[in-house]
Amino acid sequence: MGGVQYLVHHAYEGKPKPVGADNFDRLLKYRDIRLKDEAKVRFRRRRREADEEFIHQKVFSFFFFALLRGAAEPNVPRSRRFV
Repeated sequence: MGGVQYLVHHAYEGKPKPVGADNFDRLLKYRDIRLKDEAKVRFRRRRREADEEFIHQKVFSFFFFALLRGAAEPNVPRSRRFV
């Protein structure tokens, strides 16, 4: 495909097209920069959401474990536990 474009441009202009000389190439460059910036923002957002979810899981598991431990082992001396 690139060979055909080269031949057409070479036949029309008499020389190969320099890279980055037309508006299409400049727009592609700006599009690439924009896509990279959007990807960074998406990555940061996903990372922040994952960190928040991890914190919520840890907090919930801590309280849930404490609740289960408190229900399973009441704070009573062993000598009086089964009396």
